[in-house]
Amino acid sequence: LSKEGKVIQVSDKNGAVTSSVMETKFGLIGSDTIEFVHPNFIGKKMGWKSFKNQKKIELTPITALDEVVLIGNSRDYIVLKAYFMSYQIIDDTPQSFSDGLIEYYLSPNRNKIIDFNILQTRVFKNDSYIREFNKKVGHHTLNIGSSIQPFNFKEELLLNRWKDFDFTPRDKIILKKDTIGFRERNINNSQIFVAFYTPKRNKTQSVLGITSKVENYIIGETFNHPTPSVEELKNISKYYQSYITQKKITFKYELIQNIQILDKRRLPQQKYRSSKSFYNHSYKTGYDEDYWHQQEYMKIPKTIKKLMDKNILSIKK
Repeated sequence: LSKEGKVIQVSDKNGAVTSSVMETKFGLIGSDTIEFVHPNFIGKKMGWKSFKNQKKIELTPITALDEVVLIGNSRDYIVLKAYFMSYQIIDDTPQSFSDGLIEYYLSPNRNKIIDFNILQTRVFKNDSYIREFNKKVGHHTLNIGSSIQPFNFKEELLLNRWKDFDFTPRDKIILKKDTIGFRERNINNSQIFVAFYTPKRNKTQSVLGITSKVENYIIGETFNHPTPSVEELKNISKYYQSYITQKKITFKYELIQNIQILDKRRLPQQKYRSSKSFYNHSYKTGYDEDYWHQQEYMKIPKTIKKLMDKNILSIKK
């Protein structure tokens, strides 16, 4: 990320970036500051000149939470409590941000999330930018300037796409004869990385007068077990980028979403059914504590944090 919150480049699976592309595309100079961001690690800021003189940058892992062992009957629901973070960028300008605490509910005997309950959340918006953008584009169907939903799992790999993939003996992930990602495993955990679309393998689609060219759609997942499953989920990260054309106006749209599982518990089926009508699906600001200060949580990028309460204003309770 740049100091203005722009996504300069997304690394490949090995963490490699091409500095010449970043310099040419964004006109970076030696005095500029950039930040490296990853949901499993503490971010790091440094000058562009210093970065160019180093071949490798190492980040410090976020402190892992203690493992939780669940014991219960097979009809219990599994509840995953998570911290989520989402933000949208339009034409390299951050325009909204949200984070919060959420619970996801897994049905018994099924590897599927069926409901969620937002416990606490806060929302920030770049209202002045959104107003000017809407004047330029007019009415549209894209969800610009709205509260950003936490990760909804509709595209989560294990739930809807797992059977679509083929795996090579070396754990490459194949979709329609294309290698789109990889799976890594050891005795303690596993990791999945999938790039559904890239600038070289993009997708163009048109709906209701809006044309979207998707150039990046990347999902990464880590698990606390060598065999991936939703029950053993540790975190998910998503990066989405497209060029959208409406009324002959084209703009770049980017969405970044992360969730970090904090703990898990079992919930009797009867108790779930009796309380589900009270679950909060609203994305309006509402919180009772400064949950984002917890040391073990993934960190908000410093560049985004600097913009909050300045360009991106808080939507009050």
